[in-house]
Amino acid sequence: MKQHIQCFKTLLLSIVILFFGCANSLAQETVPQETATFKNGNFDEFIEWHDTHGDIINAHDGGIIFVNNKYYWYGLALRPLGEDKGENSGAATTTGINLYSSTNLLAWHYEGVILPTSQDITSPLRSPMRLERPKIIYNKKTNKFVMWFHYVGYPGNHKQDIGFADAGVAVADKITGPFQYIGHQRPINDSGAVKDCTLFMDNDTTAYFVYDRKMPDGSRCLHVVQLTDDFLNTTNKWAKIDVASRREAPAVFKHDGTYFLITSDVSGWKQMLLKLSNQTIC
Repeated sequence: MKQHIQCFKTLLLSIVILFFGCANSLAQETVPQETATFKNGNFDEFIEWHDTHGDIINAHDGGIIFVNNKYYWYGLALRPLGEDKGENSGAATTTGINLYSSTNLLAWHYEGVILPTSQDITSPLRSPMRLERPKIIYNKKTNKFVMWFHYVGYPGNHKQDIGFADAGVAVADKITGPFQYIGHQRPINDSGAVKDCTLFMDNDTTAYFVYDRKMPDGSRCLHVVQLTDDFLNTTNKWAKIDVASRREAPAVFKHDGTYFLITSDVSGWKQMLLKLSNQTIC
């Protein structure tokens, strides 16, 4: 374990802008060669990507996982444009986590909501709320799919308080759900708020929760925490990634024995757009 944690502390930190976080859990399978080309839009044009029913794909800041020869794309369902959001930003959801499936990464079939929010005012999933950065990995020991996410309770406004910046956990027997909500927690101790997060499972099936930990004084840095064998809780084995101060949107992968961490600066997408508008970046 100490060796693994030390590897994380010496990660090669690459700063990139993640416009949506699908780099987390895509299996290293070869994409079928018969897939067509998808045209991306420029910064000054908006290209809608529709599912096989003709609806816009709505799976924000999630991930892709490969299960039984099929790709599954999951993510937060944002509220429709024009909906009255009150004091909440558009990232709060009244739906939950959506799931889509595909055999070629181009045509996506809507599978439904795998973790719904609730209208029950006593529910921890009362909407509107946030289930941001959902990430799913499979536990071979329990035969369960486990989801972790950035939990922000009703009404979905970011705060430092417990219940508004935590790590949420859900579990399911199938990738298509339904996922059962287990609860939310703060790794390490209650003083560190949970912000952007991801999951990583090593070759030995040991799993880790990687997250942006914000302290009461405003300082923040990425931390990595080992999960329990069932992936449903954190352990007391953790490390601070010292070189990853004020970073968010983390994604981890391993190649030829080296761990790589891809992330952005805090609100880096805003800075990127600002620089583009000033024509300082081509």
